Amino acid sequence: MPSLEAALRAGGIHFQVAGSELATVLRNITALLPLEDDVDREMLLQFLIARDELAVAPIGDGIAIPHVRTPIVLSQSGSTAALAFLIEPLEMAAPDDKAVDTLFFLICPTVHAHLAMLAKLAFCLRAPAFRDALRRRAPADEILRIAAETEK
Repeated sequence: MPSLEAALRAGGIHFQVAGSELATVLRNITALLPLEDDVDREMLLQFLIARDELAVAPIGDGIAIPHVRTPIVLSQSGSTAALAFLIEPLEMAAPDDKAVDTLFFLICPTVHAHLAMLAKLAFCLRAPAFRDALRRRAPADEILRIAAETEK
């Protein structure tokens, strides 16, 4: 099972992702994901759009994570985590009523791998240094370093 830092390296940290509605943001993130050539991006996008807001769960502080009941499973891929910082915040039903401007996406080979990666992400999100790096939109190398340090 890869670390969150390794999964973020695989999935990428993407700054300035455009879109004023969730479907557009999902389309733009899907285009940025470093997926294998045989992965049907359009099918993946339609899968995400069909779930709409069920695909992500706002957790507060402008951050949304994959919903635990709706994992994205691609058996040919290893576990990856993508982090997207949005240009325009999205209004979603967040517990603190803050608009979402930071989205995580997980793509894993199994539901078990998805839940394990989600647990690692949740653990890191409880760390003040990791959360602060997200709020500041720190450079990718800093976010990766803090994720690695937090998981130790």
